[in-house]
Order: sequence, then C-alpha cells, then structure tokens
Amino acid sequence: MDERLPKVVRRGSMLLGVCAVAAALMAAVAIDCWWRVGVVADAYHGFAWPASALTYLDRDAGHLRTALAVNAIVLTVTAVVTTLLARGVHRVRPWARPATLWFAAAAGVALVVALVLTPAEVAQPYSDSPIPDMLGVGLAQAGLGEHVLSQGYPTIATVLTLIALGALIAAAVQVSRVSQLDFFRPPDPGLTR
Repeated sequence: MDERLPKVVRRGSMLLGVCAVAAALMAAVAIDCWWRVGVVADAYHGFAWPASALTYLDRDAGHLRTALAVNAIVLTVTAVVTTLLARGVHRVRPWARPATLWFAAAAGVALVVALVLTPAEVAQPYSDSPIPDMLGVGLAQAGLGEHVLSQGYPTIATVLTLIALGALIAAAVQVSRVSQLDFFRPPDPGLTR
C-alpha cells in the first residue's frame, strides 16, 4: 500500500466536505434570491403599468429565475455528490477515486457556467425593466424592503463558488496522487474510522 494513502484519504475527504458545505450554502442563497425575484415581479404586476412595461419586467424576471434555478440545481447536486464522495474516499472505496476525478471535471465546468449565467449588474440604465440584474432585485422597490442576499449576490456567489470549486479541484489532485490499486487493497482498519 502506498504510504501516502492515509494523508490522501484524510485531505481528500476533508476537501470534499468543504466543497459540499460551500455548495449547500450557495444553493440556499440561490433559492432565496429566486423567491425574491418572484416577489418583486408580482409586486410590480399590482401597479397600473402598460403591457409593454410588464413584458420587459416578465422577460428579465424569467431570465433571472431560470439562471438562479440552474444555480440551485447545480449546487445542490454538487453538495449531495461531494458528500457521498467524501464518505467514499474516507472509507477507501474502489469507486471513490475515479468518481472524484470525473465529477471534479464535470462539476467544475458546471459551477463556472452557473456562476456566469446570472447577471450580477448590467451596464445599461434601468430603463426597460426595474430588475435587469440581481442588484436591481435587492433594492427597496415596489413597496418592498431591501434584500441583502440579492444585493450581495455577486460577491457571495463568487466567493462560495470559488471555495467549492477550489476544494473540489484540490480533492481531485489529492486522490490522483495515489494509484487506483490502493483503493482496491484492504485498507488499514484505523484509516477509515
């Protein structure tokens, strides 16, 4: 057995756990912001606005809710799968090493796409719609108070997604340092406690 295996197991499972926590927190933020977009859009529908203005509003709200839904799904899947991978690496299961490497590649791309998909702050003035981006959603408007998570979404999303992505890549690097054969050999009983 490779003498590096105990360190790989500990570090790999810990890093996967960090990824799971960061992804779960970000998923919760995305779900809360998704709800806020709907509340703001519904509030504006109560105003006597022309149909054209409501069309712009619904277009932007639909875009934001779709992007946030994609974020929530990607991050929830990432949190669940990395939790399972952390347990598999910790228990030195044969499937844990290849699964971690493949999932790190796939989830890495998905996390970046999900982050870029949601408009944080657009350069154009708020002319067509009051909620063209997440900053607009978080402002106090339509009789609603400010929403801190929406206003801070660009920063929160960037930080938590980078933490999740960095931990996932680091975990993949850790498990790639040892041979797949080491995951098929009976581990030291003290290793998997």
